[in-house]
Amino acid sequence: MLKKKNNYEIIRVAQVVGKLASAGVETVVNNYYRHMDHNKIRFDYIIDSDSDYTSSEEMKALGARYFIIPPTKELIARIKALEELFKENHYQIVHSHMNTLNMPVLYAAWKEHVPVRISHNHSMTNIAEGKRYLIKQFLRPTGRRFATDYFACGEAAGKWFFGKRLFNSGKVHIMPNAIDVKAFQFDQEARDRIRKELGLEDKWVIGHVGRFMKQKNHTFLIQMFAEIHNKRQDARLLLIGDGELKSHMEKLCEQFNIKDSVLFLGNRKDMPTLYSAMDLFVLPSFYEGVPVVGMEAQANGLLCLFSSNVSQELRVGNKIQILPLDIKAWVETAMRNINKGSRITDSPQIVGSQYDLNVSGMELEIYYDSVIKRTKRTNDYLRRKA
Repeated sequence: MLKKKNNYEIIRVAQVVGKLASAGVETVVNNYYRHMDHNKIRFDYIIDSDSDYTSSEEMKALGARYFIIPPTKELIARIKALEELFKENHYQIVHSHMNTLNMPVLYAAWKEHVPVRISHNHSMTNIAEGKRYLIKQFLRPTGRRFATDYFACGEAAGKWFFGKRLFNSGKVHIMPNAIDVKAFQFDQEARDRIRKELGLEDKWVIGHVGRFMKQKNHTFLIQMFAEIHNKRQDARLLLIGDGELKSHMEKLCEQFNIKDSVLFLGNRKDMPTLYSAMDLFVLPSFYEGVPVVGMEAQANGLLCLFSSNVSQELRVGNKIQILPLDIKAWVETAMRNINKGSRITDSPQIVGSQYDLNVSGMELEIYYDSVIKRTKRTNDYLRRKA
């Protein structure tokens, strides 16, 4: 949809992000949106009706809008709602972030003659997901159907989703999960304040951020922490996020007799403060693309333990340990790196890299400008031929 403002054509881009939460895809999209010229480009967030989180007042203040549609499990109603939205708003760009579930979105966009249809993959899979793994493998080839453009968060995610042949052809655009590095730098004052609020003043704090789902491997994390807690009674675990497996993990903590040492904090908006409160960050996922939480933790100067199943592209700083999913190895590594003191406040490895929004912040706007120009050239050519 185009509107004139200050002699610019305002381009409305439909961002289909699925379930809204406090981290993940919408965080990446928000980060890029903050760095755009909102007199030229504005986002419409299309979210699932069963989202855990509410729309962002900050994004709305920047001109964004939010539309709620049925989730994928209500497929026919979802496609109909998408078609109506795309028809009503006359989008030139639909950017779908649904990974293996991109096809219904792109089909609706194709049907309503949206000229630019972006299939964006942010993730991968692992056989440990069981039935979900088989479904993703089956759906993967459909994720690029009806797309005109192809995006991935990193090389591994791009090759897995689009195939090596398409990736190596140069047609897959890598859009890094960039962050505002300065916003996540360590803050001693914030650390002292939040640790006092949470009763963690003299504790050794291990932190994790992620939705409670199979991919994030919370069962492994809780079993690992139970062994650590047996050795260090002052150890505490912060679990930030929400999701369908949360109640199961709460029961698991009761079984291991650690429920008083594990804090379930839900979805939070004060992530920089919470990273500063931690002493160690852990991400034992079965798979990841290039998770934004891993970048945020590194920017905070935290020592990070990452699963060897996580994309190696996440390894930007020098305070990272990559480990196989072996509980003994994680416990021993964590115990060797007990540190309850302050840490460096800068992040030289991330500053100036592709994951720094000061470097990559304008990249998405530039890409949108280029595809709009491409579309205009095509339309002009077709009009001349007619």
